[in-house]
Amino acid sequence: MFNGVPVPSSGPQHLIYFNGTLRLDVIQPQNEGQYYCIADNGIHRITSRLAQLTIASKITWLHNDQPVPDDMVAMVSGRSRLTIEGISYRDDGRYQCMGKNPLTGETQYSKTAVITPKEPEPQTVNKDSVVYIHCVAFGNPSPSISWYHVQGIGQETVIENNNRFVVFPNGTLRIADAKPVDAGFYKCQAINEVDVISKTVLITISELPKKPVFTSYPTNLTIKEGDTVNWFCGATGEPSPTISWQREGQPLTGAHISFPSPGSLQISPTHREDQGWYICEANNPAGYNTTKAYLDIQ
Repeated sequence: MFNGVPVPSSGPQHLIYFNGTLRLDVIQPQNEGQYYCIADNGIHRITSRLAQLTIASKITWLHNDQPVPDDMVAMVSGRSRLTIEGISYRDDGRYQCMGKNPLTGETQYSKTAVITPKEPEPQTVNKDSVVYIHCVAFGNPSPSISWYHVQGIGQETVIENNNRFVVFPNGTLRIADAKPVDAGFYKCQAINEVDVISKTVLITISELPKKPVFTSYPTNLTIKEGDTVNWFCGATGEPSPTISWQREGQPLTGAHISFPSPGSLQISPTHREDQGWYICEANNPAGYNTTKAYLDIQ
């Protein structure tokens, strides 16, 4: 039975088998509806459950008005699901689900979903490491991508491939063995016959912490009481160390003691009690280092 009307035993587009199976060969819009069968042996009569036949729409997913690959789409619980794995800049754009009835040709579209990959963020990398900066642009015709190192307003140096800098075909810039001089702003420029666009990202090069190393040392002195002492103690490190002075483990005090500049110590005038060992200490987060000199007052 179809919508309460008996189905002929045979027809140009259907057939009823002896076991009661109904076969529809060419589905038409008029075939949509409720089907059920009746079994009657003259004594008893039973009716099957209703079977609803609905003509399924053809579902197509569109990315920027172009069909997406079939392997990205799956039917889950009767619904079409689009899955994007490992999303990248190439997935940027508009997505729509299009349903088309293959019988009537009627087409409906879902609301538009827009995916915009995250823009590159400023990076802080260690000295001597490898830096990757991504830049992706789309267009018709396909744009060419160039990179520039921006040293200041109006000061841009085009980056060409060499042993440390490489611009890949996909627009990614790689900087090998990064140096402090490589720090700064980098501009990616995409150009085609229609337009020119660019974006800029800041790269900071950080040196690994290094324990202080002395570059200048105080030397032992023998002077007369009342003379002036000038000592200087210099050190390098990452970050730059702070330098302090002490006398035999005690802080230096007194109106005659001063520190004219970082690392320097002046004692003027000297007194007998100023005699002894003076220690210069250079300190930073990576550690500390000390050196000393003896002051002999006669």
